[in-house]
Amino acid sequence: MNYKKIQFTYSQHINNNVSTAWEKHIFEETFNEFLIQSNIFQLENLKVNSYKDLIKHNENAIQLNNLLAARVIPSIELLNNNIFSVPDNLNTSYLQFTHFNVHIIQSNLLDKSKHYITINYISKPYHLIDCINDYYLVSKDISNEKIIETLMFPCLKNLSISVIHL
Repeated sequence: MNYKKIQFTYSQHINNNVSTAWEKHIFEETFNEFLIQSNIFQLENLKVNSYKDLIKHNENAIQLNNLLAARVIPSIELLNNNIFSVPDNLNTSYLQFTHFNVHIIQSNLLDKSKHYITINYISKPYHLIDCINDYYLVSKDISNEKIIETLMFPCLKNLSISVIHL
């Protein structure tokens, strides 16, 4: 059989309402980095407080996404390439990611509560076998044509198929 090779993207939202210690740490780290690095992109004759205004007046401020991502690399490495928010249906395995990026939704130098980012995890390639009810039936390896080991990941609001390898 010919199965499509796919990759998922899972978007984890981080704001001041997060609940786990790890998420709170990421919130603090990225906000502090935003405070430090946003000065680089301030115009001499016009100081702004919000990320959106910073982008409006200096398009190079888009680089803040990468600067915040660099700041959280040690914390992301602690995950060992597991997306713990996406367990398989047996709770024995997790969706695996190969890389990530950070996207600033909004932030404000004067109001920490407005800091809001997403971490987008891009999964390793899987073979899509089928969709059953609200689950993706996937396989890591289909080299053996007689037996295919599978995993079932739930269809979630922040999880999508982002790449189809043709």
